[in-house]
Amino acid sequence: MTELEQRMVQRFNDMQKSIDALALSLRMEQSNAVRAIGGAVTEMGRQISALADRNP
Repeated sequence: MTELEQRMVQRFNDMQKSIDALALSLRMEQSNAVRAIGGAVTEMGRQISALADRNP
């Protein structure tokens, strides 16, 4: 029974490590996506300002 318990604990620990790695990866992807959206919004603002300056 002890061997089975040890294997289960090890599998649980391995699964927890995998979950933690996936969570970190998702947070990084989310952060990158937010930065990309922010950059796109900034660029759209520049383009709108440029258009507004050309057409007073």
